[in-house]
Amino acid sequence: MKVLVCGEALVDLVPPSGGSGPSVPAPGGSPFNVAVGLSQLGVETGYLGKLSTDAYGRMLRARLAESGVDMRLSSETIRPTTTASIRLRAGEEPEYTFDINGTADRSLLESDLPTSLPAELQAVHFGSYSLVLEPGARALVSFMRTVSEEHVVSLDPNVRPLLIPNRSAYREAFRSWCSQVDLVKLSVTDMAFIAPGRDVARFARQILAEGPALVVVTCGAHGAVAFSRRHVTRTEAMPVEVTDTVGAGDAFMSGLLASLAEAQVLRKARLASVSRAIVTRALRFAARIAALTCQRTGADPPRRSEIPQPWTE
Repeated sequence: MKVLVCGEALVDLVPPSGGSGPSVPAPGGSPFNVAVGLSQLGVETGYLGKLSTDAYGRMLRARLAESGVDMRLSSETIRPTTTASIRLRAGEEPEYTFDINGTADRSLLESDLPTSLPAELQAVHFGSYSLVLEPGARALVSFMRTVSEEHVVSLDPNVRPLLIPNRSAYREAFRSWCSQVDLVKLSVTDMAFIAPGRDVARFARQILAEGPALVVVTCGAHGAVAFSRRHVTRTEAMPVEVTDTVGAGDAFMSGLLASLAEAQVLRKARLASVSRAIVTRALRFAARIAALTCQRTGADPPRRSEIPQPWTE
């Protein structure tokens, strides 16, 4: 595997199309979605997390297998699968309500972490509430610290305010994560929680000062902007007929990593000196993947075969 994705897997309870009838269970969770999206774009991807042996857990495992994700580093438990009830409003980001007490994905322990990693591994991705809720958070933050010594580390905080009891403590935690990572991707909604009222460019430069080589901020319908120490790069959002935006940020993340992998810059030294042209191409491709996902119901990222050629342009 070239990229290992770490964190939660859950089942989204998605409102039916048209708004009437029971919710439809669908595989989800930000890191889970990134792993699926990356693998479907042709990147050799592994998933590290804890999956339940219940029916929903079997659904998650089947989705990973169908997408070609390597599950050798994942583990399982009889604890139930986390569920997230989704509320959709036109023109707004989805709202999530979580059933998370005693669930599988947050029960990851340091004893579940791998003692060795594949020689071909280039990057490790972390994100969302798995870095917040114990005991799994402690294990993953420890793992982040370990892998950051030799591998590119990417982070998408994907903030879920309902699961964060102390905003000040979260901000400090976010800053400590940034000191370990090479690539940070966050949305303007994440920024509003972490640094309310802060100018995007100023906040991105503060993050860069902590150590990352690249900071990408997604701005919904206004596109995305990437900051490095050498240049600032922007891209417009792709105009599409939106079904919903569930999983759009995760699809963007998978597209971003896939394009950087294709450009062979998922190495610490290479990412630190990445060119504007490579970042521009990565942003455009990520925006395309996010747009395609917005045309579908729920977190359903496209496969490489569904993307017009040349796929990275």
